[in-house]
Amino acid sequence: MNHRPAVLFRYRFRTPAQLRSHLHIAEGRALFFYRDPRVELAFGHRVSLEVTFDDTELRVLLHGSVLSIMCGSTPGVWLEFADTGLTRATLDGSGFVARKQRRLGCEAMIQVEQDDNRAVGRLVDVSLGGARIASVGELRPELAMRLRVMVPDPAWPQEIGLAQLVRAEKGAVAVRFLRNDPRTRVAATKLFAAVQDTWSRATEAAHPAICCNGGVQFDPSPPALKALFRRHEVH
Repeated sequence: MNHRPAVLFRYRFRTPAQLRSHLHIAEGRALFFYRDPRVELAFGHRVSLEVTFDDTELRVLLHGSVLSIMCGSTPGVWLEFADTGLTRATLDGSGFVARKQRRLGCEAMIQVEQDDNRAVGRLVDVSLGGARIASVGELRPELAMRLRVMVPDPAWPQEIGLAQLVRAEKGAVAVRFLRNDPRTRVAATKLFAAVQDTWSRATEAAHPAICCNGGVQFDPSPPALKALFRRHEVH
């Protein structure tokens, strides 16, 4: 398993349709070419990609990893994202639903306590109103839980406070912070500010103006996945 911190990327398109034309589906994965990332990367390095648009306030957040590095006349990196419901909805346009609050990708180990049961999961994204936690196991929607972040950084709150299960997803759960509790409200705001500060240093790029004119886009050919995975012994 790759334990290096995820690299944060931002990419700006003019319209959601341009994003759809740049997500290449292959063998259950959505591939995206990020031009000239200006950071040192290797196969398997985890990434979070936030996509924004000129024509709308909508944002798309994707979690994935580095697939291959390209040099030469078109330097860049192919990123891969599991073809989850989010990427499928992005492709057919149904996933562009306005969210009340912005989500930011993050990573931190988090302790969850519910009814004398204790588990450790991984915080993968956060908003002012809630979060998504991976690998935490089953939680009960009728009971509140207490969240503690296991990050030795004074900018992060050590205890977020109270939350409740909203829905279970494949490999993760979505929780809502109980902001009617004053301590939870303050801690959730501090948590979001800490993650937002991390994103302020993210690598940013924009869609080239000459691309997608007349339906033609200038991504290089996606890598041959089977040969690539054989080379890296991925099954």
